[in-house]
Amino acid sequence: MPAIERRFAVGAEVVANRGVHFRVWAPDKSRVQVVIESSRSAMQWSLTEEEGGYWSGFVEHAKAGDRYRYKLDDSTMLYPDPASRFQPEGPHGPSQIVDATGFVWTDENWEGISHNRVIYEMHIGTFTAAGTYRAAIEELAELAELGVTVIEIMPLAEFDGKFSWGYDGVDIFAPCHHYGTPDDLRSFVNEAHRLGMAVILDVVYNHCGASGSYFRQFSRDYFSSKYKGDWGDVFNFDGDNSAAVREFICANAAYWVEEFHFDGFRLDATQQIFDESPQHILLDLLAAARRRANGRPLYVVAENEPQHSALVRSLEDGGFGLQGIVNDDFHHSAMVALKGHREAYFHDYLGRPQEFISAAKYGFLYQGQWYAWQKQNRGAPTYGVMQDAFIHFLQNHDQIANTGDGTRQDALAPPEMGLPVWHYEINGLVLEKRLFMPYQQNTVHVCYRVISATEPVRLELRPALHYRALDAAVDENPVAETDYVLSVREDYFKLTGGNFPPLYLKTHGGEATFTIDRRRSEDIFYRLESFRGYAAVGQYWTPGAFAMTLGTTGELTFTCSTEKPETLRLVAPEEAYELEVKRRFQLLAIAETPVDSGMPAELVLAADQFIVTPAGRAEEAARARASGEEVKTIIAGYHWFTDWGRDTMISLEGLTLSTGRHHEARYILRTFANYVKAGLIPNMFPEHDKTGLYHTADATLWFFHALSRYYRATGDRETLKTILPKLISIVDHHLQGTLFNIGVDPEDGLLRQGQEGYQLTWMDAKVGDWVVTPRRGKAVELNALWYNALCTLAAWLDDEDPAHAERLREHAQRARKSFNRRFWYEEGGYLYDVIDTPAGSDKACRPNQVFAISLDYPILDAERWESVMAVVEEKLLTPVGLRSLSQDHVDYKASYKGDLWTRDAAYHQGTVWGWLIGPFIDAWLKVHSGDLTGARRYLAGFEKHLGEAGLGSISEIFDAQPPFTPRGCIAQAWSVAEVLRCWKQCTAPD
Repeated sequence: MPAIERRFAVGAEVVANRGVHFRVWAPDKSRVQVVIESSRSAMQWSLTEEEGGYWSGFVEHAKAGDRYRYKLDDSTMLYPDPASRFQPEGPHGPSQIVDATGFVWTDENWEGISHNRVIYEMHIGTFTAAGTYRAAIEELAELAELGVTVIEIMPLAEFDGKFSWGYDGVDIFAPCHHYGTPDDLRSFVNEAHRLGMAVILDVVYNHCGASGSYFRQFSRDYFSSKYKGDWGDVFNFDGDNSAAVREFICANAAYWVEEFHFDGFRLDATQQIFDESPQHILLDLLAAARRRANGRPLYVVAENEPQHSALVRSLEDGGFGLQGIVNDDFHHSAMVALKGHREAYFHDYLGRPQEFISAAKYGFLYQGQWYAWQKQNRGAPTYGVMQDAFIHFLQNHDQIANTGDGTRQDALAPPEMGLPVWHYEINGLVLEKRLFMPYQQNTVHVCYRVISATEPVRLELRPALHYRALDAAVDENPVAETDYVLSVREDYFKLTGGNFPPLYLKTHGGEATFTIDRRRSEDIFYRLESFRGYAAVGQYWTPGAFAMTLGTTGELTFTCSTEKPETLRLVAPEEAYELEVKRRFQLLAIAETPVDSGMPAELVLAADQFIVTPAGRAEEAARARASGEEVKTIIAGYHWFTDWGRDTMISLEGLTLSTGRHHEARYILRTFANYVKAGLIPNMFPEHDKTGLYHTADATLWFFHALSRYYRATGDRETLKTILPKLISIVDHHLQGTLFNIGVDPEDGLLRQGQEGYQLTWMDAKVGDWVVTPRRGKAVELNALWYNALCTLAAWLDDEDPAHAERLREHAQRARKSFNRRFWYEEGGYLYDVIDTPAGSDKACRPNQVFAISLDYPILDAERWESVMAVVEEKLLTPVGLRSLSQDHVDYKASYKGDLWTRDAAYHQGTVWGWLIGPFIDAWLKVHSGDLTGARRYLAGFEKHLGEAGLGSISEIFDAQPPFTPRGCIAQAWSVAEVLRCWKQCTAPD
């Protein structure tokens, strides 16, 4: 018979009107037969051995659709064709003969895509519910409308099992039977071309799947014995008998281009394609593919983790001539920017704007620099490579899989970014409500959107108003009904009442009507106020109602603000929302804490809520601006605290340093330094008051701690030198004695404090004239803080004034010696809470003793640490912090509820404080050095709590008994700060 002219080196090829020609490489075999299977019988034909280990033969009776397998030597086993064009029963079943010439193509005018490539990565099995080529075809028009110009189909090679990414394929010529027939795939490509989209195929030439692979039955030389791949057997491109393997792979690339009209390839993990031949296999397979493209441009891109830029350099420049390479650097930087995540291979990226600029201009960020995550240099120079050779992406299958559970970005970093969203479902209507407050504005936008409705929706909004001070009772009415005035000012409604700031109201998003309907509603019951023992029945006044018909898809935004309308007009609510979301993304990006979804990310956003610019302190603001600074402070808690010195200093590290907001930390420290008076910083700034109150013995000592942590994080010597004279003055005042009898006892060098009617430590509950926990005398934590302050200041003065530093250390050592002699409660194995009180030494077991271990300079002798921590863990530790008093004490209160007297009686008499988990973990790690995993388990209880009270934040206090009900402020600065700080501390460095 005449010679057969084959299109490809291997496989079963239909010869028009004559039969089928079979060719297979099996150099180790002495006999090869092809067995044609039918429903009634099986016929077999012996193939003829050719030079180079090939076996071939022509079978007249075979035709397209027939199924066949090979019989090797005298084995009773039958094997599918390694170059099978289709495996209708999977990789273990027979191969099927396919006639590609029977498909009618209509893309003869298709010229390919040479620019403006927008790539959509598609997994056929998951792209639609049906998971087939045919189902995917129905969605192609939508992709084209979206702006996609290139579809990258993930690997299609037949694999074992029902589900797969595609990277464990075994029959690399056979499109997976789960997705449809080969002609279905051709139809997919044909329709994509009709819609103006190119289609490239992800091909895996770096390894072969294990299960379902029969290559070794034909020849062991299909795979290399020289190289070991990361994922399985690697193809033999440069060893014995490698010429046929190279021909096999080149035929595969040419086959996809000729018989399926693919427009190119994504070459998977090219760094694992091992070949030391004079000409690399990539060059050969690309040449083979291009010959079959008949002049149509191919788009071939590489995945290459080491970032070898030679892949996209021209052949003339010694490169491989590929058109694109995946830029992982862009993705990694983007993920850090979006989520703040810097663990594992994100470690070496900052997510800063300059990284995006560099990626756009130069491609790879790493072009040979040291890459700490891999402990080696990474990348190669990209000079001379066109920018469009780099494929920038925000997510792909690899990065989704690397989350561990296949989570997409929209779930890892939800677009709401902690902003509240409600969905209401009523009789077929789904209405969405969003609420947000633009940064540094006294403005609230409430956005309503109809998600779905069966008929037009009419929305009516009635503002209910009660003008009163923040801390006023709900039954107070400082504005009489007749004093409310509603006026219209251009496109805003203006509402005034008494001496309060005017309130501006406006609707956005359509034509709304306003109906004047002035009324006062009485007997409004405030449940929580009743629970807390306050007046609980109030009233509100309303000027009328806004109304608007939204249709079945409309939306409306209601704005309420005390800002001037000129300010509000600058940014529309939709843009303001987008800007706020972007700002929150940026907060995550700059956070030094490596954050992902869950508690760490929520706490970074929660921390932002407490850092404020105080209003009403004009003199302070003017002074700060004159020196190029800003006035910043920290709100202690919501809803009723202002800024407190103690809370600010304890919170500063967690809220600012752990979140990368170093400049705001500097502003806060300098702000409080300006208020030092008689050796003290203010305890608090009352609402609407420009001057602080100074009744605190510990806030000033926490100032030393906060500054020390700031200096450690930033090395900002200038700020330290600016504040240093204030610190020296503070110590001098404490040595000499200052307000509220705060001063060092010359008898033992310990710090004492106390004045009738004042509560000077952090346990500061007071009702009327009753100081619940006066703690007058020498408090354990005050002396721990005093010793820490002396040692800290001495270290800073070593270079400035060594003699002064030495005097401070003498004071410190005297205090330490006295402390260890006088505070140790031998019978209990822990520390007295206060000594030298009017009633003697107080042996109440309280959490304050933890500070004797936890601070940078622990005052307690190390041999006593373990005993103290054992007692604290047994008697005080809970899942959400430490009890303020042990359960065996006569004054212990299990719950914090009732009227003000009852609540304050429990405030520091058992009630759990969340912030105390911070010093507990610090101290615990000193006893259990290096056990970060063990320490981190103490934070687990807070993760559940994030959904209990103030969503995404941590409460001020909790009941002392299970279920540890959250109480007090729903969002407390030092609670958030200490949990976030400890999360960072307990996360092992990469």
